[in-house]
Amino acid sequence: MMGESSCNKKNKMHFMKKIICIMGTAMLMMNAYGQKPIAQSYFIGSNIPDMPLSRILNYKDSTASLSSFGEKLIILDFWTKDCGPCIASFPKMDSIQQHLKDKVQFILITLDSKTEVEKFLQRYNKKNKKPLSLPIIYNEIAIQQLFAHMGVPHMAIINFNGELLMQSTGKWLLNEAFLNTIATEEINKNLYYKKHGVKVKLIKDKKPNEFLLKRLHENKYIDLTPIYQR
Repeated sequence: MMGESSCNKKNKMHFMKKIICIMGTAMLMMNAYGQKPIAQSYFIGSNIPDMPLSRILNYKDSTASLSSFGEKLIILDFWTKDCGPCIASFPKMDSIQQHLKDKVQFILITLDSKTEVEKFLQRYNKKNKKPLSLPIIYNEIAIQQLFAHMGVPHMAIINFNGELLMQSTGKWLLNEAFLNTIATEEINKNLYYKKHGVKVKLIKDKKPNEFLLKRLHENKYIDLTPIYQR
């Protein structure tokens, strides 16, 4: 009986160690993948410094920074190789990038390693008619934490004055006419749109108006007139 009791104790201890190990691993993954927003994260209206982008693929140089792309609208797209919706948006991003190449710059940011990203690019380019041309920042944790988000896909838009204009998970941000407007005009967080005499605020309480952005994506409000209130 004592032998059985000792065996049960060992089994329980082994089980508890496994539970602790699993919980520890889960917490590390949650922190790594931005599941918990970081308190020091940027918010709408923050001035973003010229961040170094040292681990970069699919770009003409081996290193870069935000200023490397000139006075363009910068769109940081956070993704992973296992995120289907993220990858499904790449052709649209690539198309907008080509059409608005002098005004907009998409930058893909992932926690995946260099090897994983290189393998992903090989698969993607083989599967799709058009190779992915967007620069990719790999194995990047610090930037993930600065632009707090609960998961992927997630996008952060920085205007050419270095101000964080908006953050969103919505694919309706990928509207060429909308991006062309905010890339062309010098705007701030007090941007309104007007339809039939009614003003609709694009950003309210430091959050993008998801309803308006969705309508823009669906081309339902494509004739909206932008009004910039200082």
